[in-house]
Amino acid sequence: MSLVTRLVRAATLGAAGVSGVLLSAVMLMLVANVVLRLLGMPILGMYEIMASASVMMLGLSLADAQRQKQNVAIDLVTARLPKRVQNAIAVFTTLLSGIVFAVIAIALMRYAGFQIDTGTTSELLRLPTWPALVALTVGIILVLCVLLVDLARQSESLITGVQKKEIW
Repeated sequence: MSLVTRLVRAATLGAAGVSGVLLSAVMLMLVANVVLRLLGMPILGMYEIMASASVMMLGLSLADAQRQKQNVAIDLVTARLPKRVQNAIAVFTTLLSGIVFAVIAIALMRYAGFQIDTGTTSELLRLPTWPALVALTVGIILVLCVLLVDLARQSESLITGVQKKEIW
């Protein structure tokens, strides 16, 4: 495993770990809110906290899901094609995916910058909205890193004609 592959793997695992910690905290808060609601003391702003935490969890877990290929892939048509054509299609779709995620990352960075400049906060708790956007952006950038490593592997397979063993 190359240094870049190890670094990307470590970064995606770290982000997924942070996402898991956030998920645990959210679950504890939900249970606490249910109990406190029965006692007539619900946690104020729970919706805002949940929305922000959900964006962070989603963003930080995306890259590890991509790295582990936990997405749905339907290969009814491509499975019947020669390996070289499959590799060419994989290179093309990975390149296209990389472009899409790069555009999304740039748009999110701009939007987070706008949120910071304007000091946008949530309605009830007045929590800044930019941390969730930054976490989502970091996750998207990590997905882009995973796609770039995949693109390099797939391009090498296409050029050499040798099917490489999965790198992750």
